[in-house]
Amino acid sequence: WGGWWFWDPVENASFMPWLAGTALIHAVKVTHKQHTFGKWTLLLAIIAFSLSLLGTFLVRSGVLTSVHAFATDPARGLYILIFLTLVIGGALALYILRGNLILGQKQILYFSRSALMLYGSALLLAVTGTILLGTLYPLIIDAFLNDKISVGPPYFNIVFVPMMTPILLLMIMMPLVSWDGGKQFKSSFLISLVLLSTIIPIALAIFYKKAGLLFLTLSIAIVLSTLNYGYQAIKKQKLTRKVISMTVAHLGIAVTLTGIVMTIHFNVEKDVALGVGDSVKVKDILFNIVSFKDIEGSNYQGVQALVKSHPVKSPNQITWMKPEKRFFIPREIPMSEAALKAGIFQDLFVALGEPLENGKWSFRIYVKPFIRWIWLGGIMMALGAGIGIKNEKN
Repeated sequence: WGGWWFWDPVENASFMPWLAGTALIHAVKVTHKQHTFGKWTLLLAIIAFSLSLLGTFLVRSGVLTSVHAFATDPARGLYILIFLTLVIGGALALYILRGNLILGQKQILYFSRSALMLYGSALLLAVTGTILLGTLYPLIIDAFLNDKISVGPPYFNIVFVPMMTPILLLMIMMPLVSWDGGKQFKSSFLISLVLLSTIIPIALAIFYKKAGLLFLTLSIAIVLSTLNYGYQAIKKQKLTRKVISMTVAHLGIAVTLTGIVMTIHFNVEKDVALGVGDSVKVKDILFNIVSFKDIEGSNYQGVQALVKSHPVKSPNQITWMKPEKRFFIPREIPMSEAALKAGIFQDLFVALGEPLENGKWSFRIYVKPFIRWIWLGGIMMALGAGIGIKNEKN
């Protein structure tokens, strides 16, 4: 249906380890490069793995109600809870008792790449904490007050979006600053001016209360900053595997962010009643109903609509779409099979609903711009991580 994130508890259970793991990756980089903050890095490693175990418990124990939950076996949930308690408790106990043996702290400049990475990892952990609170809060209320509440998208959107903004700003600044602070920033004066020019659209975004404009601007700034970092590495003949990894991954963040902003703010959805020969315009696309026909599969019967779509200004660019309404025989369950026309800049969805009077059917039509960019950015992030993996034996 063109959706991508609904703040479902099980989705959150997988998102939290990803956030903590991202914080860990950057903290490890600082520890390896500067030989400092080893305790913080180890704590992030414990937290990231603990959140993975917590996600397993939430998904498989049945304590959360979700269409994505895999099981509702209390015995299995109890076993996972005991295992989770032993692992997390043991790890934290060792950390407290033996943490003084870890690499000591080293003074770093407040405005250096090391500092900005650590600020970013701390903010990522704070974001993780807010999501953890929203995910577990209904369970806590149920256990202690015997009351049922739900925490949904309004809470997560309110706390997540403002907290991610400084993280994105740090992503812009990090490639412009050297590890010891200042030097690389001076060599990147031109790109700094370009980034400073984003103050105007950011101010407009705040003034007109258009968060989409703000994040689209941040996305462009991330691209400029990251490409400048790659260019500087090529110029100094230091284009290493790590530089390529960081560049691809950060560009993936910008691509995903662009897809999210464009999809949220420019998607169009329309519910209409249409019969043969009827047409409707959704955004700049014209949809025309050509025919209906009965269909039959191995375990279902149904109706298929033939829909012709094309841009209003380009009637020759025709796309044929065939949404279906299926009725599965064993249980007589109706299911909609949406027709999809995927594209790099927008996706078209047509879903066939219920039959109406006078030979008409209800249709739901979506035009989702840039939604493929969300997945493309995710692929780029994974590719960047893969490039960064180094075989220490070689």
